[in-house]
Amino acid sequence: MIPEGANVRWMVPGDASQDGSWREVSYDDGDWGEGPMAIGYDNNPDYGPFLATDIARRMRGRSTSVYLRLPFDTDDPSALGPLILRMRHDDGFLAYLNGSLVAGRNAPGNPDWESGAVMGHPDSEALQFELFDLGQGHQLLRPGKNVLAVHGLNHQLTSSDFLISAELSAASRQPGLTLLKEGAEVRWRVPVDGSEDEFWTEARFDDSGWASGAMGLGYDESTDYLPHITTDVTEAMHDKHTGVYVRTRFNVPDPSQIASLGLRMKYDDGFVAYLNGLFVAGINAPPLERVDWQSQAIGSHADGEAIRFQQFDLDRALDWLVPGENVLAIHGLNYLVTSSDFLLVAEVVSESTTPTPSGPAALYHRGVSEVGRTSALASCEVAATGGGAVHLFAVWGPRDGGREIGNWPHRAYVGKAGEAGSIAGRLSGLEPGRDYVLRFYAQRPESGEIAGWSQAAGFVTDPPPGANLLGEGGPVQALVPRSEDDARGWRERTFFIDSSRWLVGTSGAGFDRTGGWAGQLGLDLSDSMHDINATAYLRFPFLVGDPAGLDSLTLRMKYDDGFVAYLNGIEVARAGAEPTLSWNSKAASRRPDGEADSWVEFDISLYLAALVRGQNSLAIHGLNGSPSDSLFVVVPELLATGDSGAVTPYDTWAFEAGYHGGDALLESDPDGNGRSNLEDFSGMKLTGFSPIPVGGHVLSYRRRAGLEYRVQISENLEDWRTVTPTASLVEMLDDGDFERATVQLAAVDGGKGMAFVRIVARIPEGDTSLVPNLVLVDERSPVRALVPVSRVDGWTAPAYSDASWKGGALGVGYERGSGYQDLIGLDLEDSMAGVNTSALVRIPFVVDDPLTLKSLILRMKYDDGFVAYLNGVRVAGANAGSGALSWDAGATTTHGDELAVQFEDFDLTGFLAALVPGDNLLGIHALNAGLGSSDLLILPELVAAGEPGSPSPYDYWALANGLRGPAARPEADPDRDSVVNLAEFALAGSPLQFDRELTALRVTAVEDGTAIEVTFRHRLGSEGEDMILELETSTNLLSWQPPVGAVVVAGRTAPDGEARLVTVRIPAPGDALFVRLTVR
Repeated sequence: MIPEGANVRWMVPGDASQDGSWREVSYDDGDWGEGPMAIGYDNNPDYGPFLATDIARRMRGRSTSVYLRLPFDTDDPSALGPLILRMRHDDGFLAYLNGSLVAGRNAPGNPDWESGAVMGHPDSEALQFELFDLGQGHQLLRPGKNVLAVHGLNHQLTSSDFLISAELSAASRQPGLTLLKEGAEVRWRVPVDGSEDEFWTEARFDDSGWASGAMGLGYDESTDYLPHITTDVTEAMHDKHTGVYVRTRFNVPDPSQIASLGLRMKYDDGFVAYLNGLFVAGINAPPLERVDWQSQAIGSHADGEAIRFQQFDLDRALDWLVPGENVLAIHGLNYLVTSSDFLLVAEVVSESTTPTPSGPAALYHRGVSEVGRTSALASCEVAATGGGAVHLFAVWGPRDGGREIGNWPHRAYVGKAGEAGSIAGRLSGLEPGRDYVLRFYAQRPESGEIAGWSQAAGFVTDPPPGANLLGEGGPVQALVPRSEDDARGWRERTFFIDSSRWLVGTSGAGFDRTGGWAGQLGLDLSDSMHDINATAYLRFPFLVGDPAGLDSLTLRMKYDDGFVAYLNGIEVARAGAEPTLSWNSKAASRRPDGEADSWVEFDISLYLAALVRGQNSLAIHGLNGSPSDSLFVVVPELLATGDSGAVTPYDTWAFEAGYHGGDALLESDPDGNGRSNLEDFSGMKLTGFSPIPVGGHVLSYRRRAGLEYRVQISENLEDWRTVTPTASLVEMLDDGDFERATVQLAAVDGGKGMAFVRIVARIPEGDTSLVPNLVLVDERSPVRALVPVSRVDGWTAPAYSDASWKGGALGVGYERGSGYQDLIGLDLEDSMAGVNTSALVRIPFVVDDPLTLKSLILRMKYDDGFVAYLNGVRVAGANAGSGALSWDAGATTTHGDELAVQFEDFDLTGFLAALVPGDNLLGIHALNAGLGSSDLLILPELVAAGEPGSPSPYDYWALANGLRGPAARPEADPDRDSVVNLAEFALAGSPLQFDRELTALRVTAVEDGTAIEVTFRHRLGSEGEDMILELETSTNLLSWQPPVGAVVVAGRTAPDGEARLVTVRIPAPGDALFVRLTVR
């Protein structure tokens, strides 16, 4: 569409008079300069062969910006495929298609007429075309005249050269394909309960028992929709239900040949659509997490609009297509159960990428290579085959939740067939921790045929920027184990070190009998490890002020021969290790000694949520090839980007004192002096205690500034009570960290002859330096479990009632031998052993605001398998297969006891949307490998990163009353007594009992007729203090206002002791008066 050498209009701006309109098609550029591309200047001959229009006189030394406009025509933009922009640039640019920004490189965030490139672009690279895949940019085009506008940017005003050249091309599309047509065969069912809510959208769901019909479905009391209805659902839906489930299948032989995907819908009044079990589109529907069998449309769709197809873009779901049969599942929604009509018709349309010859630069062959997570430099090699010159280039595209959301291009290479070409350089625009896809394109321009291609080699990353959290020469603790019982739990953050057995030194650790590592290993393990064991346990403690401020985390390792790394007990990386480890494991393979001194990187940004404020631990299970090897090396660095925040004084004090792991806890006493760490840190020393004339005492003591202190007294050294000094004086001591407090106490013995006095210190409220990172579920969480004897419908949903299930604490399972007994809080042996291989587990938890959470990780200890559900959504599983589970399902394989007691992590960040404010549910279908198994274990932890706030008193009240899911919402009325939950809470009523007489207003007339008295309940205690109750009056039930002249005349505790009865007197009105109570 725009070839190299095309004519260009250009202008070097001299002031801000040009606004953004110069990028638009309609702009008049008649007084601009004109010439062919490339455009620029050069004091040297490097760019000479490429320059066609020299603008040195207008630009060199005067401006770092130039505006370019390249007009072109297109007859039918809908016939075009993805757009490709090729750019030669020194140093940067921004490209606009009909006014919309589509690409850029080395450009500032808010460009203006004086802007320059943020960095230079080497001349050798500037001469090579860089490819930018504009994807669906053809949708910005219009029939007829279009314009590509380019803002060229030089790095410096005094630069000796500048270059801009552009090409724009598009692949041709085949005519659109209809994958699913109106009238296609469907299976449908009007749900009457929630028994199928969990799986009906899945591709493998068995719908053979559903009714069959043709697409579209509906009913109409008039005749408007009848031409569009092929399956009448009047009898099943009209005046009965607002929802219908529809499933239909369509075939895709090769998903890689599908360029775009669209869903065409006729609907009255709303719908939610799923492709192979994943949500793809919806309209007039409740929030996805609240859609269930009883849902209805939240708005109506006019009849005239409902019979016309509306198209929904499903391009983001292209990666969810599978070769062969695919399933489209649609939940049709009517606005009212009494509605006179309903309509649901669906088509799936696509466009193919199969090319048709249309000249050079039109045909591209796509190959996809999963790159994984990266944030730095990368390189790869691509080899071309076939005759003639071949153009090779690559683009990077990020993925979210399995779907590609865009493309960022890299650089081009033009080579000869049969020769290997390399694509290398800095990848810009990448975000740490996100998955990326690398696409290779090959095109033989002379013949218009596709050249063969192959990918070789791999990806190599340079060290990302960031500070080393472990510090230079940071501490390391090491133990060479002698048995399986040695140091159980050694990977955990709060593990207690036995100083008599663990060695202490500085990083790194190992031994070298060759001499090549002299002076590089701060902790020599030769005497304890060589010829004794190939395994060493290593712990590297470090401090973090605020994990939420970190953006990325990279583990860099020098090692020989293998290792497994754990961050606060969570496995984050491994190399050269067998799947199962023991106390005397060896490396799975040996590394050449020369490679041990090279850094190997592991991006562990996914595990940022494992970090906590304060002290953390990197634990490494080091592995040698054999006990007799002459070299063993473990040297880690933990590189983080972002702001790790300030470390608290207590954490610094404990770290510098050498207190790590469990020894660093506030209540620990690692030096054995009879005082806790907090007491030692506070520096409290009593220096005076003397009576004063009025019968009291004066207490003077030294203490650390910044802590909270309480004075407590006791008569028996067992029962202590806090007392408030009658006077106090605090003065800062010379060192600035400590202060002297002098307090006056009145008659501390209380008249009983003798009293003992103590000072208690505590970390102030709000200092979370020792609080883990938002543990939503742990071993203290309440749990209910059931060993089913038949199918249990809807048990994964929060609203399901599990009152009859067995209750207890985590973990869940049984142990007939030894190994799990200390981990089991809810024993299922009597009901499960030899009876069933399945158990159903429900764990409620509370989240105040899910929108503030950044990540979610499920940590599981399990034997033998499981499937986990978050508020009814399937989120993780192991040894369970991919299909739906029956009530008596079993694990597909065993999970060894050694692995079962170690946490395995499952990233649920992609399912954060399944959380709701307030009550949530983690459901787990536990699976044993056989009826004869001697044990079962399910022990989960659910860990989030973010700032979810504190659950409100209402949330705890709802949880305590067994309210789950929709029934727990403040506006819900589960006992149907016309008093919503929020009012039940404020008035101290019961959400599960019909108690309107308890929560109703009592209105009585004063005897003389001058006033009325209104009595209502108000919850007692601190919970009630958050509730605002206000009386309002009205004479017409339309306008309400606070009563004039109202006074509170009485207040007393209700007979049930849960509420205060408040009586308000209101002057009697002349006419009828209505009274209501509002609750906030």
